[in-house]
Amino acid sequence: MHLIMVNDRKNKLPFISNIPKDTGPEGILEKFPESGKPILKATQELLKGSEELPKKYCELIAAYTSGLNSCDFCYGGHSAFAEAFGIEEGLIEAIIDNIDTANIEDKMKVLLKHVKKVTKESYKITQKDIDAVLNSGWSNEAYYNAVTICGLFNFYNH
Repeated sequence: MHLIMVNDRKNKLPFISNIPKDTGPEGILEKFPESGKPILKATQELLKGSEELPKKYCELIAAYTSGLNSCDFCYGGHSAFAEAFGIEEGLIEAIIDNIDTANIEDKMKVLLKHVKKVTKESYKITQKDIDAVLNSGWSNEAYYNAVTICGLFNFYNH
């Protein structure tokens, strides 16, 4: 059995025997219910958001992580969800282009910079990085949720 994501910007489709080309992550995970169902359940639970980290920010984190990974499938879908739940159109692209000049609150910039480091340079994360997120006003639960969403979408994207 062979499972990969095609690494081109036009077409990121799974290739695995007995799964149609146009199947998304859910279709793949459903083929492996013992491990796939818990992953889908965790994703749905995390993306529904909370009072502190609302759904629009959860979707933003999913889209941002996917954009950093050049996964057009997840980036496109979760950008649309983020915008549907209140993220300004074009904001995710602006964050990817230059987070420092993007029109988003400083607290969110700190969190998203951390998400980027988790995605691109996780081996460099120190307690100082985590403290910066927590000291910017995020709770341990919001931090956990953001990093877990980031981790899940790194999994999906790869």
